[in-house]
Amino acid sequence: MSEDHLGVDLSAIEAAAEDLLAEFGIACHLPPVAADKCGKAGLVVTADRVRFPVPLVMELLAGAPVRFTHVARDKQRSLKVSASMAAFGPAMIANHIWHGPVRRVMTAADAAQFVAVANDAPGLDYGASSLGLLASDGTSRLTAFLHASNRPLIVPSRMPFHARDLIAATREGAARDDRSCRLLIVAGIESALTLDDTFVEALTETAEHAQGLVVSPTLLIGANAPATLEGALVRFTAEAMAGVALTQVLCPGQPVAVGAMVTEVSMRNGLPIVGSANSLQVLGAAIAMARRWNLAFYACGPATNSKGVDALGTAETSRWLTAAHYLGANAILGAIGAVDLDDGVSIDKLTVDAEVAAVLGKPRMRVDDNAATELLNAGPGGYFLGTEAAKELAHQQALPQLASNSLFESWAAASHPELNHAIAAIIARTAPVALPNETAILSAPPLDRRPTNLADLASTIYSRSIRDAFGFGG
Repeated sequence: MSEDHLGVDLSAIEAAAEDLLAEFGIACHLPPVAADKCGKAGLVVTADRVRFPVPLVMELLAGAPVRFTHVARDKQRSLKVSASMAAFGPAMIANHIWHGPVRRVMTAADAAQFVAVANDAPGLDYGASSLGLLASDGTSRLTAFLHASNRPLIVPSRMPFHARDLIAATREGAARDDRSCRLLIVAGIESALTLDDTFVEALTETAEHAQGLVVSPTLLIGANAPATLEGALVRFTAEAMAGVALTQVLCPGQPVAVGAMVTEVSMRNGLPIVGSANSLQVLGAAIAMARRWNLAFYACGPATNSKGVDALGTAETSRWLTAAHYLGANAILGAIGAVDLDDGVSIDKLTVDAEVAAVLGKPRMRVDDNAATELLNAGPGGYFLGTEAAKELAHQQALPQLASNSLFESWAAASHPELNHAIAAIIARTAPVALPNETAILSAPPLDRRPTNLADLASTIYSRSIRDAFGFGG
């Protein structure tokens, strides 16, 4: 029975991927122990390739657990990973940090401050503990990685530390059989139908210690993936199926999920086009394929190509977060707080993006009779903006917020704080994270006051017009 999504027959895509895995397979170099297990399971293993007989790959895929627990150091923050989960996480990797328009190499103190603010953000379920591993002034911060966040530990496989070191840092040396994991490694697949040595290491090490793995193809539409929706989906499906199947061969019941980083590439100049309609269409279909397998889907950034913290970057990220959430992604990672294609992070942007995540993550509102009543009262003679009926309704229902001027007065009493001042206040009240062998964390430099621009002026005029329409002065 076919399943149509966005005009694509998912059954046909799945069948094409199965044929591709059976005939061509996946290029990789498995260590002898892993190769022997795959051969005994019925896979066709050579020195540089693994092929999957058509019926076998789906049987292995069906053995993956449909739910598992991602255990946090604070057990109350542990996540029940499944196809019904909805979670957000900030940027996981970065080499630079931005303070206003200034970009510089990130230090361990910067990473600790970013993690502390991320931990304090109510909309985020994952921490950003792996940032400390990339800090330029640190050589080995695996202990910091373990203790930096009370939230579940998740890290991309392309870190400067080996998967075995990351697993050892979590003090999880023994295999588990309760379908839970302390560490989740996101293993990317960069080249088409090829598992590089970094992926293979993450695969074998997580299997040995029964830690979690996210099989995450990187789809650069028009570059390493076909420019057509169907072609890109066949590549995603084949790689995802192969990666999940291998986890179940090496460690039956191992916690595993699928994911993807999807962006479009300009075929004119080779530059990435983030958040385009085509990339979101591929992302939506990939999520639908994961739902077909009843596995959790992790949507990975980037969400902006902006070179700094500006209106374009925050708007692109907000659009991507919203689209990925409503397309059904179970975890959305990487975009929050990130700029410049994940090469840098910003506490300013982290704060703004986390607010979007907090709103999207709220439970759905229940519809009651009031909604129907308001709809019936719309139309000629009803509650049009600026009419007497609308003014009366505003006074009755929104008096504490609008008529009393309380919000405006409290803002004015605080000397008209701008967003960067609010962010500075968040940083000031956030408890610093202590790093091993360090007595203090350097605080971020004060943020410069931004001059009023056209966007600020337009916002002020719009707010005043709304207030006038409802009959409130000031």
